[in-house]
Amino acid sequence: ALKYAMTPSWFVLFRSQKAAAIASSCNILPLNQDLFQVHPAPGPEEVNWQSLWFNHTQRVWRGWLTAPFAMIVVLLPVSLVTSAISALNSQFCAAVKWDWYCASNSGAAVVLRGLLTGFVPSLLIFLWQGLCLPRLVYMVAQSEGRHYSLSAVDRRMGEIYFYWDIFNFFIQGVLGSAAVSTAAGIAVFEQTSAFINQPEQVPSLIGQALPSSSKFFFTYLVLRTFLTVPLRFLITQPGVWQRWLRLFDVFSHNVPPRVAFMRNAIRSPRYGVEFGQLLLITLMCLAFCLISPLITLFGAAFFGGMWVFWRYQLIYNYQRKYEAGGLMWQFYVNRILICTAIMVAFTGCVMIVKKAFIQASLLWVAGFIFILAFEHRLNTRYMNAIKEMPLYLAQMAPRARVPSTTYVPPPLQANGLGWYPEFNKVWEWFGMPGYSY
Repeated sequence: ALKYAMTPSWFVLFRSQKAAAIASSCNILPLNQDLFQVHPAPGPEEVNWQSLWFNHTQRVWRGWLTAPFAMIVVLLPVSLVTSAISALNSQFCAAVKWDWYCASNSGAAVVLRGLLTGFVPSLLIFLWQGLCLPRLVYMVAQSEGRHYSLSAVDRRMGEIYFYWDIFNFFIQGVLGSAAVSTAAGIAVFEQTSAFINQPEQVPSLIGQALPSSSKFFFTYLVLRTFLTVPLRFLITQPGVWQRWLRLFDVFSHNVPPRVAFMRNAIRSPRYGVEFGQLLLITLMCLAFCLISPLITLFGAAFFGGMWVFWRYQLIYNYQRKYEAGGLMWQFYVNRILICTAIMVAFTGCVMIVKKAFIQASLLWVAGFIFILAFEHRLNTRYMNAIKEMPLYLAQMAPRARVPSTTYVPPPLQANGLGWYPEFNKVWEWFGMPGYSY
């Protein structure tokens, strides 16, 4: 843009919806459609201005360069280690003869065992999910440079977070717990050759690993239900807990007005992260609904509490940053269907371990057929209908005149009209950077 005195992207305004609908279907360069693409313009409040500075080649290169970092974020073995810690107690006591810790029934020993095998692993996951993962996911999604709207960035963050739910928390959690609690002391990782040389044994290995890992997931869900949900009701804004600390004179000095404003500012929902966390609980409840029914019971309690929490927050405390036009519903429904498919696959593996081969086959065939048929019906009836405006609706829409300054960035407006420190951020007042690499 600095070299040619213009950006690779433009906003084109029409006076009628019919003209816009016809122009969106134009194919100017049929041999190389990457050179000229037409997309419906996002709302003026949700334009991701940073991505408009890149051309197609730069976006492709940035996608390739950020892919390894996205894989590191998704596959970093955080859940593997923490889930192994939750199942390490029996192996530790078998290897180390510490009678006070392993065999004592004193209150201190019981509390210490409970903390090390239950509370500490889940706390480590909480800290990683709350402090590190949202920022890493944001930097990866924004650095790709191919999302024109803030809602698209949020959906991309939710997509990366969902990958983390499956490949990090769920799969690594299952393998990590089973690695130290498999029967006869054989770690799952030592059976890697079976996955390669005997792929027919994969369902049996998965079926053996899933029940042994239920303790880790159950402990995590209990803490989420009875600790996280009540705390979120109490701490609706970051300034709340800091006011509590000031009661004990921890922060007795005067707070600058800017800092006080940022602490109490009205925030926007973090759809990408929040939907990712809700999908994680959905995946756990569906995957363990037959193996450990208590997980599903506590999952229902978690969703009941979160429904009340988000209803209250969206009415009184939070304010939306953008209007996505219902595209988050499409994102969420497709991921729920993927969670349902994982439930069908893993439950069938447990049935194979129980020698219920006919039941497992029927579950796989009927379950996957139903999921694919339902997904096809959703895409045909609803998803495809929101991609473009029907031509008869465009014909009926009245003519309109959009001001030419509507899609001018706030810093370039006269007197900075519409500018404020968080104007270009997906989440407002969460301390996230406005730009990425």
